[in-house]
Amino acid sequence: MEYEKTVQAPLLNADRTLSDEGWARSCLWTYSRKEARTQGLRESDSYFIADKERGFIMLFDFAVNGLKANNKIIFVDTSTGRYAYVLSGKVILRKQSPLPENVDTDSEITFAEYSSTMAAVKRGTKRQLLITAPYIELPDGKVGLKAHIELDRKGHESISAAFAEKDDRTKWALRTIESPLSAEGIIFAGHNPIMLSPSATAAFSYYRSRLSRTTTSAMIIGNRWSITAGEDRYMNAITYDGRIEKLGSMLFTRMGDRWIASEENSRIRIEAVTITGLSDQDKTMEFIRCSGSFERENGEVVEFNDAEGIIYYAGV
Repeated sequence: MEYEKTVQAPLLNADRTLSDEGWARSCLWTYSRKEARTQGLRESDSYFIADKERGFIMLFDFAVNGLKANNKIIFVDTSTGRYAYVLSGKVILRKQSPLPENVDTDSEITFAEYSSTMAAVKRGTKRQLLITAPYIELPDGKVGLKAHIELDRKGHESISAAFAEKDDRTKWALRTIESPLSAEGIIFAGHNPIMLSPSATAAFSYYRSRLSRTTTSAMIIGNRWSITAGEDRYMNAITYDGRIEKLGSMLFTRMGDRWIASEENSRIRIEAVTITGLSDQDKTMEFIRCSGSFERENGEVVEFNDAEGIIYYAGV
């Protein structure tokens, strides 16, 4: 089993190499933008919200790559696989990055331009999202999207990891995923108000990286549980009722429009069908619907159908 970190420490050494590779039950690596600031630094805070009863998935992504802020609003109709999105960006000064350094501290993020406004406020375990995209054409033909959503992780553990390229520890990534989160609120599709259903759930992803490539990674949310997995093996885990249960290495195999995922100790069996996908330069994200089973540390086997999630991988 991979090394579990239990003590807070700086992310980087004095020479800007990764200090300590491993995983933790909260983000125990202290990230400093000033210390990490070199060419190729990428930062993002992403919010994934799925409502099976209402039939949609939304992704809100706040990202900074070098001197540019790049933000995404994506709305997916899960019954048809059709989607709508808004991409927006603007040049910023390095010291003006709107993203927080520490994933656990209270913070406020705001972004505004003609095509969208986005705000995320963290207070304690709760995160408030305020989103508007007045000109987006949704899959059903309605124009405009507004969202006011509150997410809450209720103080449970969050899987965190730091890892580096095998032959170059100046190329590293720091990642934390909080999931599953409760989700409450309202969206306006055009002028039509839609309250999130009791089945709505969500995840928050914090990512700070100097990796030169995209690694395959996936996140799946079910009832009371979530699975995070990918090439960055330190993130491979089940979160069940707020507690992390670590997994071993995972293998993802693409077969047509399906993904098959398995774990080295046979604790996971997942088949994922692609709902829809989007590509951006050399990276693709796919929204997926999953069925399968996983074995908990206590030996309990949990079977599931129609869980939803997202997978990222290199290539188009």
